[in-house]
Amino acid sequence: MEEILTIEEIRFLKQLANQLKTQDRRGTNKPVIYQILDINVRWDNDDSQGFDEVKVYDNDGNVLDTLEEMKQYIIDYPEAFETDSDDLRKEVIEDYDIDEIVEIYKESEFNISYGHHERELKNAFLTKKSAEQHLEENRHHYHEKAHVYVSYAWRNPELEKLLDILEKFDKED
Repeated sequence: MEEILTIEEIRFLKQLANQLKTQDRRGTNKPVIYQILDINVRWDNDDSQGFDEVKVYDNDGNVLDTLEEMKQYIIDYPEAFETDSDDLRKEVIEDYDIDEIVEIYKESEFNISYGHHERELKNAFLTKKSAEQHLEENRHHYHEKAHVYVSYAWRNPELEKLLDILEKFDKED
């Protein structure tokens, strides 16, 4: 008679059952799934609702996308800005935050793109370990702020039953 499951498959199910029973559910009730909480950046020219990231484009097509680059450009090329050059002294500019720097660029002939972070849950994993391994091995596909997120599979009777069945595999017989 043919076996339904191989020894290797039963070993896998036993290990999975043990992980399901012992993993940190972060205070969330069963059943749980682990997902990757990723950040997508939507770019536009509207800062009326604030922004999470910003890029400034000069007339030569150069992109300034860090606060330090934006400050240094102002210090190096004060003539490109329509403001009193005394306001653009290095000592003054170095104390400015991102909002103040963006205002200087807005008052001149620069194009500005505003990045808005949008959270997105991706993929689904039965164990935290598997989700963390996936994220580590595929980090290049995700935003730098992506992380493992636990979700409660609320009122999901199929998943609940499946996980209950899987958890029975850690028995010795």
